[in-house]
Amino acid sequence: MTEKYRKSQSPISTITSLESSPATSPHSPLRSPPLKSRTPMDNFERQLINNNLELPSQYFTRERHYPRSPSPRPNANVPDKYTEPKTSREYSQKQMSEILENNYSSLPKWILDIIYVELRALFLRTRHLDHSSRNSMIEDIISKLFPHFSKKKENKQKISFMGKRFRKVFDRWRSELWSNIGFTYQNSCTNDNISQLKSKVSVSTIFRQWLTCVSNELSEEMERALQNVIIYGIRCLSEEVDDDKTARRNFFMANTDLYTINLDFACTDKIDVTRSMELSHYYISAARSFPEDDDEKNDNDEREQRKHKKK
Repeated sequence: MTEKYRKSQSPISTITSLESSPATSPHSPLRSPPLKSRTPMDNFERQLINNNLELPSQYFTRERHYPRSPSPRPNANVPDKYTEPKTSREYSQKQMSEILENNYSSLPKWILDIIYVELRALFLRTRHLDHSSRNSMIEDIISKLFPHFSKKKENKQKISFMGKRFRKVFDRWRSELWSNIGFTYQNSCTNDNISQLKSKVSVSTIFRQWLTCVSNELSEEMERALQNVIIYGIRCLSEEVDDDKTARRNFFMANTDLYTINLDFACTDKIDVTRSMELSHYYISAARSFPEDDDEKNDNDEREQRKHKKK
């Protein structure tokens, strides 16, 4: 195991648990399919069964999309005005459009925070975005949050620019999630079997920075789904003890988003753009089923190309 997983360097060892946080959301929960037994659909899922791991309740569609939500997604509650927290000043959607048009490459922190809330909710549902050549998931979130800004054709390129920058945030979050799973494995789980892991894995710790966007207490279904994501990551590490790079790749190639894609995370801002999104509409990189669409590989290739250009 690499040096970065030593106990003394753990970034999550002192994090306060969120399990006792009270529910504050006025929204009624959206019904999601329970995690249950079904027929394995590919070699990956057969491996899950062989290792006593739980299958997600749904599988990719033939069109390489995520499965549809079993119930209609709730409507978003996009406000007519946003309030800047420090000054309590209100900005209409038209005024927000002017700010975005003039500052799209360097947004004020309070506007970034509006977007980050929705992106964190998206990360809880999926750690994979639609293909980088489209990047529609993030661009749609921006467009729905700021409809006056997005309806102007001349702002299309600005939305695309913003979307690419926020996509890099997702890439960083993937690394941070993997680090959290790695520290948990090294500090607590190296000799445990799956049944023991379930009592040790802390969803509220490992996913803490993304759960800050969630207004309601995690349901048993949400807890169980996120726990399955973590346990699979630990399994990847246990199989590649001396090769963190391969373990990480195996984890993200597995596309464990099928556990979480249709869960109902109500946001603290009560705008709930991400909550309203039917993610089955997007062409995703289902890496384990369709290797030629490995989005992580494409993103790495893009980074290499940028390095060569700088030279």
